Amino acid sequence: MRTDVSPGSTTRRAKTPDDITTMRVRRTTLAKLAQRQGELGSASLDEALETILFRQSAYEAIARLKADPTELADYQSEACEWAETDVEMHE
Repeated sequence: MRTDVSPGSTTRRAKTPDDITTMRVRRTTLAKLAQRQGELGSASLDEALETILFRQSAYEAIARLKADPTELADYQSEACEWAETDVEMHE
């Protein structure tokens, strides 16, 4: 494993393909994220945060859709069409 040591630093960081970094958060925020990790069944805090961010984006998209009655009607119409689509299953 390759490590990167900053000049004058005693901290060693593993270089990974995902380019992992650190950030400062309050202990209370970390505790809340750890609690959500357990509730979500996530393997890591990173995975839990990704899930939370994805859901937030989805909620925002739904709010934008609800704010535009024409777009909402189009979406609902298309969803009904897809729900009534007969799909043949092959084994």
